[in-house]
Formats: sequence, structure tokens, C-alpha cells
Amino acid sequence: MWRFISGILVGLGIAWLTRSKYVEDLVTQQRMAEIQKRAEAVLIASRQVLEETRKELAAATEAGRVSLQNKAERIRLALEHPEIVEEERGALPPLPREQAEPKPPKATRGE
Repeated sequence: MWRFISGILVGLGIAWLTRSKYVEDLVTQQRMAEIQKRAEAVLIASRQVLEETRKELAAATEAGRVSLQNKAERIRLALEHPEIVEEERGALPPLPREQAEPKPPKATRGE
């Protein structure tokens, strides 16, 4: 009888240990799967932001390149044909100039 009861107790103990280990493994696997899903979502969002940034950077670079080409072309044209620049400038209002006369110094109270 004593062997029978001890056998049942050992069997229950083994079943409990096996079940608790299985449950722990299952919970751990579920947590790992959840963490992996979150990491994947962050990675996808990061890739989208990076792609948007690349597109914006490419657009800004292209706009800067076009602007620089236009300015370089105007400078080249001004160097090759200064008369054209003078004709175009005549249509524009004159540039503001500083006053030719220097301003008189301010009087101090002690003088």
C-alpha cells in the first residue's frame, strides 16, 4: 500500500513538473512571438520613414541642382555676353546705395 501511494505521489509530482514546464515554455514562446511581431512592426515603420526621407532628400537635391545649374548658366551668359545683362538690368529698379555723405557724430552730454 505504501508503494502504491508513493507511486501516485511521484507520478503526480512528475506530471505537475512536466505541466508547469510546458506552461512556462508555452508562455515564453507566446511572449517571444509578441516581441518579434512588435520588432517587425517597428522595422516596417522605420523602413517607411527612411524611404520617405530618401524621397524628400532626392527631391531637395534635384531642386538644388536645377537652381545651381540656372545660376551657373546665368553667370556663364553674363561672362560671355555682358551687353545682354546690362539690357536686362536696365529694366530693373536701381539697387539701393548707401549715402555718400557720412553721418555726423552724435554729440555727448559732456561736450
